[in-house]
Amino acid sequence: MKSNTFLIDKIKNNDPELKEVSFFRSFELNEVQQLAEALTYNTYLKSISFQEFNLNNQYLEIICNSLIVNTGLTDLSITNQAIGERGSQELNKLISFNSNITSLNLYNSGIAGNGVDYILSAINQNSSIKKLNLGRNAINDNNTRTLADIIARKFLKIIELPWNKISDLGAKYLAESISKTKSLRQLNLHYNDISNEGAKYLADGLEKNYNLEVLDLTWNKKIYNTARIDNLITRNTRLSA
Repeated sequence: MKSNTFLIDKIKNNDPELKEVSFFRSFELNEVQQLAEALTYNTYLKSISFQEFNLNNQYLEIICNSLIVNTGLTDLSITNQAIGERGSQELNKLISFNSNITSLNLYNSGIAGNGVDYILSAINQNSSIKKLNLGRNAINDNNTRTLADIIARKFLKIIELPWNKISDLGAKYLAESISKTKSLRQLNLHYNDISNEGAKYLADGLEKNYNLEVLDLTWNKKIYNTARIDNLITRNTRLSA
């Protein structure tokens, strides 16, 4: 595993061979400041990942401010963190203003509650986002309703929502947006609280959608039959072949 200093130096030198980088180690403040300066001017890096609780809110604010003006990065991953509401506000500013980011992974990032609202508000303003992962962030039905409205705007292609708190009502909201969108290709809802009723809503939405090729409902303990959904997904997969 490369040290933070080693990776920061490569970013600072604008190494054209460095397209993606992942940080697993804890940061010192001076390292974050150096990384932020390097990211401001780097034009080759396309993907950056922060993992395992190595960003506090102060560090996240510094990083986000630098990425607002970065023109090369397309993939941002901040996972297994505890960024909370304040960190979500910083991400809101970044996502709202940086139209180069197309993939956003916030799996288990601790944005539950009002933090989710900040993130969804930013995504609603940034139609460049094509791939979104909000898994394990206590996403509830109200959040899902907001997200469904965004899906209906037809720019998201892949959405990951596993390990959340989405029930049949949330599934109904999603089903309504599925019936309207032509852009969505994959939707992951495994490990939520959806029953056969919610599965029926989703199947009804799929009847009008010929583009969704993956709808993952595994480990929703109250769903006992997905045959209708499976048949519709098979139909869509064949049409896209």
